Amino acid sequence: MKAMVQLFGSILGTKHVAVFVDNCVADLFEACSTRAMSKGNGSDLKDKMFLFCGSDQVDWLYKWIGSLVLANELLVGVFSPVVNLEEDVSEKQTKWPAKANNVASSQYYDARLNKRGKKYILKLTSSILPVMTSAPLWNLPTSMSDVADNESQFNNKRCIENYESSTTTNRPAHKNDKTFFSDCNFEFGHRNAWSEISARALNGNALVICSLIEMIGSLANLLGQNMESFLPTILYPLIEKSNHFGHHYIQKSAKTALKTVAHCTGTTSVYTLVVQNFDYLLEVMSSSMHSLNAGASLNGQWMALPSLPGIVEMLLKSVVKEASAAHNQTKKLNVPVGSCFGSKYVSMLGDLVYKIMKAFTEMPSRESGNIDLLRVFRAVLEYLQLSLDDYEEESDNESVDGENIVGDPWLDVLFEFAQENEDLFIANSNKQDYKYTTGGFPQHHGFKEIYVTDREVEGTDGLESTDSYPKSKVRLFVEETQIAKLILSRCSFLLCSPDLMVQAAACETLVSGFGYLAAIQKYLMITPASNESTGNPLLSSIGEFWPSIMDRFRSAANSFLGAQRFSQAWSPMQKLVYSNNDSNSGDEIYLARLLSLMSSLCTFSGDFLVGRIENDVWPVVARLFKRTMEFYSGETTKKVPREKPGNVLMHYTPFITNTRMEDKKIALHSILDFLHNIFSNKNCGASLSHLIPVAGSMLLPLIANGDSIGASAFLALKSMLTVDSDWILRALFVLIGTEISNKPLIVPSLDMTLVETSEFDDSLSKKAKEILKYIEDLPEQVIV
Repeated sequence: MKAMVQLFGSILGTKHVAVFVDNCVADLFEACSTRAMSKGNGSDLKDKMFLFCGSDQVDWLYKWIGSLVLANELLVGVFSPVVNLEEDVSEKQTKWPAKANNVASSQYYDARLNKRGKKYILKLTSSILPVMTSAPLWNLPTSMSDVADNESQFNNKRCIENYESSTTTNRPAHKNDKTFFSDCNFEFGHRNAWSEISARALNGNALVICSLIEMIGSLANLLGQNMESFLPTILYPLIEKSNHFGHHYIQKSAKTALKTVAHCTGTTSVYTLVVQNFDYLLEVMSSSMHSLNAGASLNGQWMALPSLPGIVEMLLKSVVKEASAAHNQTKKLNVPVGSCFGSKYVSMLGDLVYKIMKAFTEMPSRESGNIDLLRVFRAVLEYLQLSLDDYEEESDNESVDGENIVGDPWLDVLFEFAQENEDLFIANSNKQDYKYTTGGFPQHHGFKEIYVTDREVEGTDGLESTDSYPKSKVRLFVEETQIAKLILSRCSFLLCSPDLMVQAAACETLVSGFGYLAAIQKYLMITPASNESTGNPLLSSIGEFWPSIMDRFRSAANSFLGAQRFSQAWSPMQKLVYSNNDSNSGDEIYLARLLSLMSSLCTFSGDFLVGRIENDVWPVVARLFKRTMEFYSGETTKKVPREKPGNVLMHYTPFITNTRMEDKKIALHSILDFLHNIFSNKNCGASLSHLIPVAGSMLLPLIANGDSIGASAFLALKSMLTVDSDWILRALFVLIGTEISNKPLIVPSLDMTLVETSEFDDSLSKKAKEILKYIEDLPEQVIV
């Protein structure tokens, strides 16, 4: 059938086929627009979407979809290359230039296209592409999410504004996250599915869009390099259809078309094509969000929002991927990727992030809306980190050339001393230019105090250029820091979500955001004008968002501990049924992510969180450890009698059983990893050394186990011993059977009674010997 249609097209000729294709597309668009406006004045989005998903839409598709398929086949049949046996052209080169890998096939194909009427193809392409990528034809509904009831909307704008505007002192601590969201009138997963929707109509709409995308790929194959002039028309719509929203067939067709367009325009991949058009795509997205936020009513434009986060993510991920590839090959960013950074793009990106957050606040409810928003946040933070790495490379290159050397202040003093100018050295040594922050972070030489008001939008009027960093670069750092704080503010709010996926993604995004602030704080020190003490963006952000994180941690811990509480008088079957029916598995995962977040904050901030860890986190962790040990051991024995002084073993010895599910170990694993991370940090671990005897005694019985819990406990115990090892020496000698006597000059009488040892005792004794060997290899510790 295809061969017959293509033969018929070759008989008609290029001119007639071009006119026929143009008429087919125009008639289809006109019929679609007329159908969209057929009911009333067309202002009701619900009525518009219903017209394209009802049972009568199937009849409409039968009438029009055939003309679109016929037009595409005629287009391919008339302008496809013909094999010339006299020329040295392989079979692979005669299909499409997108599949050819040499220049000879492209030149052969361009000559073929000129003979067939290149001017007709250019005119046809410029005529039909704007029509094909316009609504409502391009945005036909293809899934239930596209036709959801628009009247159901989030009523969370007021709650978010109140949450973000409230201070850390008067912010209420909600014991139940679901109660908090219900007070804000949140509606999760509310969807009005119409019974009149036809699955055949939705699949038919997807087929129409796939045919349009396939025609774009055919035109790209026909035009080759000439397709570059049409990129502003097709690039953004194709990227919009290739994201994870929508029909999967449309995604595959759009990705294939993007690869074809990228190859025809001379780029190596789709990511390179996106990077080369970075400024254009960013401006298009900004204008789209401006149109969404322009009117008071968003009912007529909300369908453009679900795909926008995917486009932003793909755009920023493309820059990150190309930069990573450039680093692996040449260790230097190439020109297209390096041109994607600057104050202009950062300002546009910050405005885009703010508008997306505002639009998601006002838009209708969607199940994956918050997940998409967090994915955009992660991509933005990766982009900001990449821009910081790009600036570090520029600074390193300038330092190698001997210009703009940024070093340690003491090295600068030594450099001046090397000039043998005693007067200059004495004058400089008397200056007190070395200021320190509250967290022990020294300011870099050459920095002046930067006064920025809290939550200021511009925030760059009082900046001054320095010898190390120009004013424009410092202004860029301030803008990036404000974007990161804006993201952290929304993520701290999303920690209240009852959706586990949103909670986990929010924790991961918070780690990325605080990690970026930790990387940028060495370039920028922000000082409030009304405060005498100095600070930096990392510590100020931790202090601002710590109450929210701690409230969520307490809430999750209380939920976990409450779900595990059952009467000891219950039978084993009752306990098993109750433990299987409770919903604490999500609490364990959430607790693990929160503990990982807090340990990352300790790593980033040094000893800044020592007081908060000791007073806020440690009491909750101790309660969680006790409860998880009960689940892990299954039962506890009686207290071990202390017959001899110096016996500091645990009060109970766990017998490892398999009476609980494997996922009950998640909380215990997270606690052990948390202890390992905080004591592995040099500053934080040394400041919390007084907690080591208590925490180490809790972990000591676990090291005898041969599973992953035992390995994690052994790592945590080793990190504690690196800080302080004196507390465990006597207990280790007791475990290995070589007790340290209090009266070494008095030889006790030997008892010849045989002692029976269990397998657990042997394993614990072996681990104790390994710990003693590890302590002997440690360097001499400082006496505190």
